[in-house]
Amino acid sequence: MGDILKLLKDPFGPYPEEDILSDDVRRLPLKSFYMESGGAPIGFDETEFVTTPPSTSRIALEPTEFYGLLKIESLNWLSPQGKEWLQLDLQERDLELNPQRTASRLTLSSIYGERRNEGSRLLVQIYGVKAQSARFMTHPTPKNLIIYSRRRRMYNILSLDVGTFQKSRNFLERYRLWALIEKITKTNPTIRREQRTIDHLVESYLMQLRSPDHRQRQNFFKIPTDAEARRPRKRFLRHVSRAELRGFFAAHADWLLAQHLASSSNQVKILDVAKLISFCSKVQRARQHARQRNVAWGFPYGDAPPVGLFDLWRFGGDRAFWSKKIENARKPKLKNSQPPKMPSPMASMNSRRQAEYRYDSDFSEASTSAYSDPISEGDALAGASIPAFYLQRPVIPAGRFEWQCPGCSYTIDFLALTDENTKVLSPVDAQHLRRRTWKSLRDEDVETLFFAMVDDHYAVHRSARQLPHMPRRERTRSPHVKVEEADFVTR
Repeated sequence: MGDILKLLKDPFGPYPEEDILSDDVRRLPLKSFYMESGGAPIGFDETEFVTTPPSTSRIALEPTEFYGLLKIESLNWLSPQGKEWLQLDLQERDLELNPQRTASRLTLSSIYGERRNEGSRLLVQIYGVKAQSARFMTHPTPKNLIIYSRRRRMYNILSLDVGTFQKSRNFLERYRLWALIEKITKTNPTIRREQRTIDHLVESYLMQLRSPDHRQRQNFFKIPTDAEARRPRKRFLRHVSRAELRGFFAAHADWLLAQHLASSSNQVKILDVAKLISFCSKVQRARQHARQRNVAWGFPYGDAPPVGLFDLWRFGGDRAFWSKKIENARKPKLKNSQPPKMPSPMASMNSRRQAEYRYDSDFSEASTSAYSDPISEGDALAGASIPAFYLQRPVIPAGRFEWQCPGCSYTIDFLALTDENTKVLSPVDAQHLRRRTWKSLRDEDVETLFFAMVDDHYAVHRSARQLPHMPRRERTRSPHVKVEEADFVTR
């Protein structure tokens, strides 16, 4: 037994994932995860962007390769080629440790045994090429770090190599911050977006999240019930000041702003953008003041950014893209003198058929989606057993470049489009997407092609559920006429 433990102490490999692993295995855990690009170490701080990666970024110039330790729990995880390689390496190591032997009789079957949970397990190092944006603290894996390979395999990262961790601290902290903001927002569902400021988040955390934690005694080891009264010292969480919390938000204020500006989804735009811009301006002045006094406050991990707080091109895109986004966000919004009246359900149903058409000088072909709204879809498919996601507009979260079908594991990765993804598109449109000449996934032409690819995939679900095809509303001939649903009149 001691010889076997010594034999299996060190990992085997490294092996390429496409050769050693079975194609049937799609999700695996990795430890000691390490990444490099162009032969030099790289972390998630340099591989993850809010929008399209800059052409000068490392991941745009060189592929990102990853390495990790994988415990082979079952021989079914291995491909025939992988079994052959691993058994040869196992026998070679056996002869190195036992030079008196002329041949090794060890086999993978003898190591693993024939019964379940019998025998020992081999540890191998695999390597592959990272394909999509990483996911951390997001649904449906709220506490996991997930990466994808070009082989369309998903890896659950259990631990990071020290070098990779040091180059990923901002990425990890940003998404922990985002998860905290989402939790605070769900705790206060009645708070309007206009009221969601950094000060609101700080106070909400201290009063609603931190306060219960602070009162709860912390047990760092198991204490017998009869010894509870004899414990000499109470242990509580340390004090967290408002200044520390504001510094936490200030360190990633520019990233928060980029997240809100890049997305058109209300699920991503959690905070009031205009007030967030104002907070970023204050942070920029506070950083300069802190630097003059040699105080480290309001900066992310690593060296201080050599650019201004509003130079968001560090998170993808270019300066023109972000300048336009900031300019639009700063424009004053028109407010109605009176709050809109909410029509009754019956009034809405009747007035939908009697909608008035009104002239709108701002209306154009480019400003209206070619897809029907969820209400019309619901009317057209009334009575059918329709999955909820079928009636919702497909959305790619900010900072991501892939869409995952809510009903299955199918994905559309704009950084690694497959022939299956683009089969519904013309060769010219498919080439346009693959060349990445677009600036953002929010570009109208990109969204149109994206919706076409999603609809093509939904045909699989329609066929399986025997649903009718989703109806499309034709555009009206005049590009300057539209239905103002907010102005429906009950007759």
